Amino acid sequence: MTSASAPGKVVLSGEYAVLDGAPAICMAVDRRACATIVESPRHYHSVTAPGYGDIEGRFASAGGAAEWLQGGDVYPLLDAAWTALAPEPRGNLSITLDTRQFFAAGGATKAGLGSSSALTVALVGAISSHLGLPQGVGGTAHDAHRSLQGGRGSGVDVACSIAGGLIEYRMQDRSAGALALPEGLCWALLWSGVASSTAAMIRKLADAATRPSRDALAAASESMA
Repeated sequence: MTSASAPGKVVLSGEYAVLDGAPAICMAVDRRACATIVESPRHYHSVTAPGYGDIEGRFASAGGAAEWLQGGDVYPLLDAAWTALAPEPRGNLSITLDTRQFFAAGGATKAGLGSSSALTVALVGAISSHLGLPQGVGGTAHDAHRSLQGGRGSGVDVACSIAGGLIEYRMQDRSAGALALPEGLCWALLWSGVASSTAAMIRKLADAATRPSRDALAAASESMA
């Protein structure tokens, strides 16, 4: 059995300005996504996600890509990670994806702490370790998550899930430098209780491409860093 986990995140500044080249400051949080892999006697690979869905995904691997027999529309993240790694395991695998720590009390709504990026990092790490693949987790996880997002997104959440701690991130070269909070700083995280769509927010940002407010947002993020 092979297990890997990665933390979620909160972006403290530059969450969308990072797409315009500004730095983002991001902090890992104590909510972790976990991917577990065991060898399977079945004639196909399988994937389940406790707390997420009741459908078991089933697929074969051909040419490094997943050929879905069942549940492909439920597990796009696994599909993206499998394609990015292009593994060819000798046997079949049973994969469990667990993001239950990211759900708010009651289990119906996620709190927006980067579960998909954390799970991507954990899954890429678990597959790579289990199969002894030579690829580094960082670049592959970035590629997989960007594919999952349709080529959008900055990668700051993936970088934070890989590095942990507090980082300053720039999209251009995927650089992540370690930071430290000022000594004596007191802080708290507050959640609105309402989930939001990252894709919808990125579309709104694109609609504001020519507005001075977008330049001001990037400038403010530079000053924060």
